[in-house]
Amino acid sequence: MPKSTKSRSKKSKPAGKKVAPRPLSPSSVPQAVGRMSQWKSTDRFAAGRQVIATAEKSADRVYPQFEAIAALLDGPCTIIRWNALRILSHMAAVDSAGKIPAFLDKYLGYIRDGSPITAGTAIAGAGGILASRPDLLDRILPTLLDVETAPFPTPECRHVAIGHTLDALAANWPAVHTHPAVQALVRRHLKNPRPAVARRAARLSGKAGPPPC
Repeated sequence: MPKSTKSRSKKSKPAGKKVAPRPLSPSSVPQAVGRMSQWKSTDRFAAGRQVIATAEKSADRVYPQFEAIAALLDGPCTIIRWNALRILSHMAAVDSAGKIPAFLDKYLGYIRDGSPITAGTAIAGAGGILASRPDLLDRILPTLLDVETAPFPTPECRHVAIGHTLDALAANWPAVHTHPAVQALVRRHLKNPRPAVARRAARLSGKAGPPPC
């Protein structure tokens, strides 16, 4: 009898962790950034993850595409905007041409965007920029501390953003912990209604020392 042409079903492999994208070679970065800008392409999100992975490991490979990535902030896709914010923050460490200071006000403006995820991404990115560029403290810190007045759709969203701000401050604690406004923010949120935020504040409070006179 002829062998059945019915294909044998392959055993499904158990689901595991997603494989992290590998950093791109310098010659592949421009093409990936170009794919990110193709708003109707299904590949734009994968390209974004690749560029983020590259910026995290070798920001100098991505830095020549600074303007192209900054332009992605003005596009219609919020996910691409979040990716661009993350990538730009990593480039602060290799900003040999001094592009970050001129771009900083626009970047920090996304903290008051009204979108909780956009604000959280920009807060984390601002913390990363500050870690690489402590000379920008006087421009970044006031915006971080102003998060309590930023527009958010719900009080809960604001509490989440405050948690992101406490994380950004923690990442730069040696540079910011003596500022009275930082200590005051931490004290105000020791009893934040969101337990995770209160715990963050408590950890920082233990490092802050006595309040200023």
